[in-house]
Amino acid sequence: MKSRTARLHRKRARPAAIAVTPSRKILIVDDDAPTSALLADFFDSQGFATTVVMNGLHVEPEVRRSNPDLVLLDVTLPGMDGLEVCTQVRRFSAVPIIMLSARTDEIDRTLGLEVGADDYVCKPYGFREIGAGVATGVMSPSAGSPHCSCTEPNGSDARGAATVRLGNSPRPSMRPP
Repeated sequence: MKSRTARLHRKRARPAAIAVTPSRKILIVDDDAPTSALLADFFDSQGFATTVVMNGLHVEPEVRRSNPDLVLLDVTLPGMDGLEVCTQVRRFSAVPIIMLSARTDEIDRTLGLEVGADDYVCKPYGFREIGAGVATGVMSPSAGSPHCSCTEPNGSDARGAATVRLGNSPRPSMRPP
């Protein structure tokens, strides 16, 4: 009897197989190599998996291939500018997009949001600012996948304004319903 109890105890003591959760993926789109490298290093150190793309023409294929959880998108890019890229990505994906730009005029920020960006951050910016936008506004490494869904079947909330839901927090959308 003693040996049976010891055997049962040993079986319980063995660790169960641990399910490995893949890292959250961030696609960094910026043609400035030092900036891209710094962003990638920062987010890698925070537990994200990062991919860097430096040409606007390569963004759509990369988003389709890797299905990132977030896109950090510079506005000024070779090949295709960030506004065009954002419009193109919005045709097939609801991935959260944070625009990064040296263009600080209100019209530039407004245009970035109108073409589908979820946030617009002006350069120069600090890593804490970008990290806060990622953690609070769009997603965090410990949160579930950021799924966008409208609060009403017709794509609007009770007031008729378009609203998207990222995780559990509803946020107004700048995109028309």
